[in-house]
Amino acid sequence: MSIKLDINRFSAETLGLPVLLEVDMPRGYKKDGSFAGKVYQKGHPFYGNLDKPNYFKKGHKPYYWKGGKYKNNGYIFILKPEHPFCNAIGYVREHRLVVEKYLKRYLKPKERVHHINEIKDDNRIENLMLFKNQTYHSWFHCKGFCNPKGIIFDGRQ
Repeated sequence: MSIKLDINRFSAETLGLPVLLEVDMPRGYKKDGSFAGKVYQKGHPFYGNLDKPNYFKKGHKPYYWKGGKYKNNGYIFILKPEHPFCNAIGYVREHRLVVEKYLKRYLKPKERVHHINEIKDDNRIENLMLFKNQTYHSWFHCKGFCNPKGIIFDGRQ
């Protein structure tokens, strides 16, 4: 036994519901009202060209790619997403990597690296000191010397 439904009986007009008209959505929005992104907007270089193989292919780097290196507040950050103490986007400060390579171990999160000449992007090993924690590092900044047990590595020696 099959049931045959008359679909026209259940239209918006017959049920007394308001009829939704197809409205032109603002630029960048789909018909259902969700945001489609800039790529789908007219005027974007990829608009209408998404099926071409050159766009969004694996390994394609944008023009602003600097090889996984950037500078922020004077410090150099290097892309190392596999590092256990990388930040949320996978970068680690270069001076920490230099000291880690010298000591052949990962630095603990509390250990602080100090630049002897106060130049934040001078990451030569002879310009770096490693302190046990922020307390010893602050003490060194204030007094110019520190308890030797607070210094793990001194590049001056």
